[in-house]
Amino acid sequence: MLCLSGPHKVVVKEDTDAILPCLSSPKQNLERDIFDWKKDGQKEVFFYDAGSHYNNGRRGQDAQFEGRVFHFPEELRHGNASIMIRNAKMEDAGNYTCFFPRLQADIESLRVELIVGKRADPTSIVFDGSGGDSPFSFSFSFLLAFFGDR
Repeated sequence: MLCLSGPHKVVVKEDTDAILPCLSSPKQNLERDIFDWKKDGQKEVFFYDAGSHYNNGRRGQDAQFEGRVFHFPEELRHGNASIMIRNAKMEDAGNYTCFFPRLQADIESLRVELIVGKRADPTSIVFDGSGGDSPFSFSFSFLLAFFGDR
């Protein structure tokens, strides 16, 4: 399994939801896997281990993210380990990493920069170096269709 690599940016207005993308390529069922999202290399944002995660009793999540970070359980079988941070705050801005500790591949993590602003710019995701046929193009279309223009 490979997770798409490269610098990615997500830009949102403060107090809106931010979706941080992470997809396996080729698509692989992640329901029985482990993935870990961290902010700035140290803060625990979201940890998933074969169904166990912070929203169903698992401990260890940084207080900054408690009750605000969610994954997409129905999308795990399609290789989607993306998360949503509800009501993004200025202090949420920073560098996030989606890491697969069991992965035996050349690329086992994805970095995403989250930029949170006060201006009323529309939510956007910037993918550097991804082509039109990339799995991110498909996923972004899915996420946009799923969440609409919140």
